[in-house]
Amino acid sequence: MSTTRRVYLQNSLRKEFNLTKDCNKYHENNSLLLYTPNVADFTAIDQQYDNEIIKAIAAVLEKFELEKDNKVGCKIYMIPKYDPFYNQLGIFVKLIFSQEFVDKLCTFLTKPKILVVGKGGPVGYSYDESYDCGAFDLPLTSGEFSFELHGFKNISMYFSSVSRFSFYHSVTLEWEDLSVNSPGQFHSDVLHTMLTSGLSESQTNRIEMDDISQEGVTILLAYMYGRDLQLEKLTTEVAFQLLRATHKYNVSNFEAMLVNLIYRKPSDWFSIDNLLAIYFFSVNVSEHQMLSQKMLSTMKMKPKELQTSPVYQAMLESNPRDAADLTLKILEEK
Repeated sequence: MSTTRRVYLQNSLRKEFNLTKDCNKYHENNSLLLYTPNVADFTAIDQQYDNEIIKAIAAVLEKFELEKDNKVGCKIYMIPKYDPFYNQLGIFVKLIFSQEFVDKLCTFLTKPKILVVGKGGPVGYSYDESYDCGAFDLPLTSGEFSFELHGFKNISMYFSSVSRFSFYHSVTLEWEDLSVNSPGQFHSDVLHTMLTSGLSESQTNRIEMDDISQEGVTILLAYMYGRDLQLEKLTTEVAFQLLRATHKYNVSNFEAMLVNLIYRKPSDWFSIDNLLAIYFFSVNVSEHQMLSQKMLSTMKMKPKELQTSPVYQAMLESNPRDAADLTLKILEEK
């Protein structure tokens, strides 16, 4: 199970635009910018949300707000589209997201979506007299995509007498919060197979976990039974033990929570040996690439510690190719 969380990227902004019944004049160049990142517009709807998540979203928005003049990180437009076959004008929402913008949000948000909702009507009409319009469950995916703004056709009756319209709208970011734990949330096809398929574990009803501490096993059991996890209190070592275990046994929801947790931690939370261990684990897991990049960037900040690390020194002797590859990647990061 999970809980849906929402924040306003922008709330109740009013835009005006011109439309006439002469649909042949319209094409996608007649667009109206609805949203670009602006931290001042960002609002947490429910103050009970994970404060670290809210800070992380705000940091991403701030980064792309500062860079919006140089590149497209996130832009949302309202565009008219004329259908010559039906001789009708439709209004669409156009999303333009860069890969970097999507990757940064998807690192700590699960199944994020965008909603653009509001009310449209002729200028001069009150908010209550306007018509509900919206585009829902829009995927946060890199590239350019257009979706119909449902409800807009209700104002087409005014085209013959009115040319100026307004649109009150909000842009909402929605995601699934996996940290709301419940007994029915736990699932592991690997553990199920081990206990039911005739393997030794099914005979003894016992699974040996030699690569995780007692504290880690206790937290894993707490997750299984829907108890309070208090993940923010985890040490780096136990968090990494749990990350390896959840990946090994395919406890995907818990694994995603741990990736998000570790990614959000500051650089001083990691020792150089922690960074090396997490990096060499995550770099080989396709779903963990942003995490491995975070470990690499953090190691770049600690060059002296890396050179004197016993783990790194041992790697130079036992696996010089991996050590050389790591050194080259750190140099590329600079």
